[in-house]
Amino acid sequence: YTALFSRDIERAFSKAQDSLGSQSLRVRLQIESPELAALPWEAMHNGAAFLAMESETPIVRRFPPAGNDKTPPTLAVKPPLRILFVGASPPGPNLAKIDIRSVEQQLAAALKELEQKRQVLLYRMLNPTLDELQAELLKDYHILVFLGHGDAGDPTAGREACIYLDGTSSADLAAYPFKRDAQRGERTDSSEAIEVTAGTLAAALDGKATRLVFLSACNTAAAAIDR
Repeated sequence: YTALFSRDIERAFSKAQDSLGSQSLRVRLQIESPELAALPWEAMHNGAAFLAMESETPIVRRFPPAGNDKTPPTLAVKPPLRILFVGASPPGPNLAKIDIRSVEQQLAAALKELEQKRQVLLYRMLNPTLDELQAELLKDYHILVFLGHGDAGDPTAGREACIYLDGTSSADLAAYPFKRDAQRGERTDSSEAIEVTAGTLAAALDGKATRLVFLSACNTAAAAIDR
């Protein structure tokens, strides 16, 4: 952060933020040096928070114009493309039931031809617990798709954005074993949903081969001014 935001740049940045009030100020990075582009600029911390984790300061990268031989390398993957679909509709007083099975089937149908050609491998986890999801992410998927409930959090109150997963304790799992590519059976004794913060999910993906995380959950695209 200090390497990029010199005193003059930080002063100009703060002035721009003040002029926008509650609106967000996008930080757009165009870095031509491959060595500098390889650095995790999205992890910049200003001493109070990670800029990329704040809705007021989204960080995006803009690649140099086409034809420039200094363009950073693409995030290529060796086929097949491994996709993990996670659907979660845990019990909770304020959480409406989501037809995750229907969406999973639609996704499977859309990718059927690519799967037959072995260009894509689709794996499913429906209603997993946090422990089960963390264990599955160790297998290095290229794309993670999440469908379920979420919350944008409230930076002013110190609340991180989060998604909701099944809060079943580890002791209960033996009675309800989870099988990948299958849905956990309906239970009447499930505990309420637990919050899985953005930081927890990011930590589970740290160092993995994941290239894209797609969140389809209520409020996960909301800005602070929407709350």
